[in-house]
Amino acid sequence: MKIFAQTFTFDPQTPIETISFSHQHGFQGVEITCEYPRGPLDYVKEAIFQMKALAQEYDLPLQVHAPYINVRLADLNPRIREASVQSVKDGIDFAHEIDAGIVTIHLGNTTKRRLKQVYENVRKALLNSVLTLTEYAEQHDVTIAIENLPADDKSAWEKALGKSAEEIIDILKEIDSKNIGVTFDVGHANTISDPTNFAVKLAPYVVNVHLHDNDGTGDQHLVIGQGSIDFLKILHILKETGYAGPLVLEYFDPGSLVKAKVELLKLLKRF
Repeated sequence: MKIFAQTFTFDPQTPIETISFSHQHGFQGVEITCEYPRGPLDYVKEAIFQMKALAQEYDLPLQVHAPYINVRLADLNPRIREASVQSVKDGIDFAHEIDAGIVTIHLGNTTKRRLKQVYENVRKALLNSVLTLTEYAEQHDVTIAIENLPADDKSAWEKALGKSAEEIIDILKEIDSKNIGVTFDVGHANTISDPTNFAVKLAPYVVNVHLHDNDGTGDQHLVIGQGSIDFLKILHILKETGYAGPLVLEYFDPGSLVKAKVELLKLLKRF
């Protein structure tokens, strides 16, 4: 397992600076978050070439988090759904240009009323979108990874899709492709239920892991060890199922990123 850093849209650091920072601080890869105003369409060819070249110089593999704000892959309005699919495709195109092999995606939201009244319509729309993206990923030699999302109980109107392990596994079995897997977000899982249960269920499908801590009441992105998550147990579950992929530390500032890396290394040394 390799420790990756992740860029954030509103972090003062640009992806180029994060790649340099990651090299200086001993990270083993970088996940670039492609969300506007730093979305995949915002980068000129020269910037894309610089990212790719610098990562190759430092021997840092890259991966991508596709745009996710306002992405609604299950929307029953075909115009909105098509725009959402295209937005994720832009992330796949960007990944292909920088030689990134994994693209994390969100399924997006839908309304609770639609889920209650026309569930099969929503499910069909979602599966069609994910199938389209999986086929597009295969054409570009990329694997898309569905990320499990955190609790969103505060909304009386909207519901996020992909919060439960069972929901994601159902989609993966329906699509049945080597170009789709799971980004297991441990912090998100902890806002739903015991994340070790998520780990056991999702482990066979995991191609990427996001790590950050919280106390279970919200998506707080605390430094590892400052919340309630038993990371050692989760890492053991992943290792036992043969997972050897990225461990992406997902933080909003460089200081927390470095502190989390120190704590994660302590855990990994206990294996």
